[in-house]
Amino acid sequence: MTFGDFDVAVQKVATSLAQRGVSKGRVVLTNMINCVEYPILYHALTALGAVLSPAAPTFSATELGHQLVASNASFLVSHASVEAIAAEVAVAHNIPSDRCFSVGPTTMMQKFRDLLQVDAIHIPHVVIDHASDINTLPYSSGTTGRPKGVKLSFANLAINIQQMAFMEPMTSPLVLALPMYHLYAGLLMNAALLCGQPLVVLPKFDLATFLQALQVHKSEKAFIVPPIATLMATHPLVDEYDLSATKYFVSAAAPLGPTLEAAVQARLGIKTKQAYGMTELSPLVHYTRDGHERPAASGHLVPNTELRVVCPTTGADLGPHQIGELWYRGPQVMLGYLNNDDATRVRKSKR
Repeated sequence: MTFGDFDVAVQKVATSLAQRGVSKGRVVLTNMINCVEYPILYHALTALGAVLSPAAPTFSATELGHQLVASNASFLVSHASVEAIAAEVAVAHNIPSDRCFSVGPTTMMQKFRDLLQVDAIHIPHVVIDHASDINTLPYSSGTTGRPKGVKLSFANLAINIQQMAFMEPMTSPLVLALPMYHLYAGLLMNAALLCGQPLVVLPKFDLATFLQALQVHKSEKAFIVPPIATLMATHPLVDEYDLSATKYFVSAAAPLGPTLEAAVQARLGIKTKQAYGMTELSPLVHYTRDGHERPAASGHLVPNTELRVVCPTTGADLGPHQIGELWYRGPQVMLGYLNNDDATRVRKSKR
């Protein structure tokens, strides 16, 4: 699919969804595996001013139903490999069948590919307040208790994508095996598009498929999580592939220790660097630029972001090498938690 094909597909899906009632502020819940239709859907919803609420494809009917109710979603988009759960939730919560779509050879929902069958493109004009209108509503455990809806505005996400592209101007294809419903992969997806780089979308992480994709597409950066780093350091299959084009592994989502970093570099000659963020921060706040990596470090603050290290007991600022709470201020900080002012107050401060 070319960039031109992608653009046309986005416009067609936006047109079809608008005809079916998707409009500004309407929430669309997904439980999709990685597929090329996911970024098409995301950008179609963005064009309409609608809200994407991504859920894990591994969710049970109870978990998916909770997010549907909590987010007030009125449309569902799934994938044929996991559509049975979505169909069950749709019936249990009275979501009409003409508002439920599935990617692939579905037998239980409307076909997503039918959204591409339009005679003429017409996307309604939508006035969007980028600073206050919600674009994406992921769910995060945040403080305590059940997962809460994190309100991320159009500006939160657009600015964070630009922050990422500044720190990591992608210059080769992005092999994406990380789950796209997670903001880490969603950020990478959009940063690659912004930088004009192809997306190589893998349905899920499989070591052989991942290594083959890195070899074939000669990706200079491979974005991973620590368990993948463990495989790179220890699994015999890695020796069967030519990873000479890959210069860095970029790890996030959990800490990666210096011993494992060193083991990966010793075996493959590939450096490792890290990033840090969270759902509530759209998600990126720290990133390691090329040539600035240090063992087990999460990198520098991204542009236009401030950080205080605060004593959780006294509220006083702390100095270097002191341990405290991290307080961030920047344009990527969430609007708040959906319908949960108490949790928002715990997370956000005016100071």
